[in-house]
Amino acid sequence: MSPVNTDAAVAVVDLALRYAFVDRMDEATAELERLGWIPEPIDGDGSCLDTKWQYPPSDYMWRVYSGLAGHEFSVGLMVNTDRDSTAIALADSIRYFVEHRKELEGANYTREGASELWTDDVRMIELQVLRGSPAGPGKAIPPALQLVVSNTEKP
Repeated sequence: MSPVNTDAAVAVVDLALRYAFVDRMDEATAELERLGWIPEPIDGDGSCLDTKWQYPPSDYMWRVYSGLAGHEFSVGLMVNTDRDSTAIALADSIRYFVEHRKELEGANYTREGASELWTDDVRMIELQVLRGSPAGPGKAIPPALQLVVSNTEKP
């Protein structure tokens, strides 16, 4: 399996932090396409999860979900990996990137179990490592990193 493309993940995180507003989604969409992500409409009804994005230059399963829920903006990044340690290393890179964003200086940081949360007046960021599970009665679930950025204010 090819190495996890940390640059691709950080680029999406950067987009989510810069464009975490409903009226900027068109700009974020254009930037995701420029970066090589491929959009696939999900339902198109204006709800959350309107679009699923795939990042094809990787053997890993990458998904970015974006859309609206009411008047809220939400972008979610899910990266499945082959090992827990790979998901943890990717989470470490993203955590470092989030913590050093100037627009998030002074944001409240909390840790709730496996989730890390940053909140400010505009957005909420949740970072979580999802441990893999072996095949049991169903399919094995690969380890993954999950990041969700959503706005906290209603327009």
